[in-house]
Amino acid sequence: MVDAPEGSPTSDGQTTPSHALGEGPADAAQGNRELADRPLNPGSMAHPQVCRRPCVFFQAGHCENGDNCGYCHMRHDNRTPLPDRRQRAFLRKLRRTELLHIFLPRLRSQAKRAGILSRAVPVVTILEGALIEQGTLNTAKVTCDDADYLRVLLNRMSFGNLMAMLFHNLGPSTLVDTARHEFESLRQSLPSHG
Repeated sequence: MVDAPEGSPTSDGQTTPSHALGEGPADAAQGNRELADRPLNPGSMAHPQVCRRPCVFFQAGHCENGDNCGYCHMRHDNRTPLPDRRQRAFLRKLRRTELLHIFLPRLRSQAKRAGILSRAVPVVTILEGALIEQGTLNTAKVTCDDADYLRVLLNRMSFGNLMAMLFHNLGPSTLVDTARHEFESLRQSLPSHG
């Protein structure tokens, strides 16, 4: 029998299965066994909720970093939501207190949805402690239309994507270093699901 292109009908009327990104039209079961037998690269740990962004080189067919790549080599069904220009501009205007106030409820919600809330408590507690230390909050900034528009994006993001965006927008600091260390411990403690 001649292999039909992926997604096209075979001679028996069935369609060929979809495969993980970066794979050709090889047998899906064999491909899944090979993926399961390989050690995970650092970016794929705790897939899908806490892994890193998908590796664009792996998706294209070859990642030169291989098992040392810091990006995820596993299948991502949905594209990672990214902020548009308006949301990025709003994020740049926010102080640490406002960022934490907007992100923390979403982090808790996503951790609960992913079933990792109990394991995420250490990193969330660090961020909540920083929020308490920061003091007063500009409520006008966190209740405006731009904040609501940003929340629409944040509600679509995974726990790992939220953490990455928060760390990026908080900028370099002892808080970020401490929280990132705890976050990496969380990633290493979670199983990956392909």
